[in-house]
Amino acid sequence: MVTINILGARNLKTKYTSTQIAPFFYYQFFSFDEVYSTNGVGNNPKFNMSKVYEVSFDAKAVEYFEREELEVILFDDNAPVAGLSAANASQGDDIIGICKIPLKSIINGLNTHEQYKVMQPGTKVVVGEMEVKMTCIDFNAQKENLWSGWAKNNELAHTYDKEWHQNLVDCIAIRLAKINGPVELLFAIFTYGQRSCTKADFKQVLLDQLGMRRDISENDIEVFMKSN
Repeated sequence: MVTINILGARNLKTKYTSTQIAPFFYYQFFSFDEVYSTNGVGNNPKFNMSKVYEVSFDAKAVEYFEREELEVILFDDNAPVAGLSAANASQGDDIIGICKIPLKSIINGLNTHEQYKVMQPGTKVVVGEMEVKMTCIDFNAQKENLWSGWAKNNELAHTYDKEWHQNLVDCIAIRLAKINGPVELLFAIFTYGQRSCTKADFKQVLLDQLGMRRDISENDIEVFMKSN
């Protein structure tokens, strides 16, 4: 579960003269619906808008949080030129700026409360700051709970179905996603620089080099290899 709370902004500057700006923001988080705030007032608006997201822990989510930033676009509803859609935001005269918030802390289970710069689109010109607070469940703890439950289920029921197979693939993908490098490098980890990979090498790399003995057993890998 991830909570994003946009508390407010301060020292906002626009590229035109306006007696009273009416800031509002837009963002789209992961695979969830777009979010628009209500209008704030003035150059130091308060929003206090909080959204809670139930995020499924899988390889796709980890990759997103590892690589992406949350882009919050600030608009002025009192701009002299009619606003464009969020899809054409970079061309809109009603845009105040864009705030980019790193999401990597989420996969480390860290909570953040920071002031982030608001920049003019396509430039490094700072036009204000946004105060954002993010809280999340520790993904590592969630992973441990997931695999502990999965292992216990297999020990009792001895079921190796499609769901089990996908869980195992996700578990391996999550571990590999932490290694920065091209696909060729990831393949080389298993082949030791050769053109092919033996089953023994595949098992040894997963259990020892990638340190997955707490996540999967030798028997799990044997069953997995027999079906692939």
